[in-house]
Amino acid sequence: MYGFVAPDSVLDLARQNDAGRLVLDQLRGRSCLAEPAQAAECFLRRALADEAAFSLRLADVETVGQRSSVSFTVDGARQFSVVVAHRASEPVLASCGAQPKAIERYELIEII
Repeated sequence: MYGFVAPDSVLDLARQNDAGRLVLDQLRGRSCLAEPAQAAECFLRRALADEAAFSLRLADVETVGQRSSVSFTVDGARQFSVVVAHRASEPVLASCGAQPKAIERYELIEII
């Protein structure tokens, strides 16, 4: 869910999570979602400044080529579609002893 967290930020992050809030500047996406949906959720939450852990519900993901349209319901009422483009990086070593692999990068195209 989160990327690297500096040791002096861990306690605050844990408190925010216990209170049902997400730390948006650290958020990388929920691993239970497909990668385009993870990226789209992060873009939408940041655009709405929505820190509530359970306010967004994934409705649909449609991918055609290098673009994905991801739909969410917010607070059970408002609907948003987030369009993201993805492209693979040059192969990199993701961890010690691993084979080089491309890493997907996502760009926000629009929020409707």
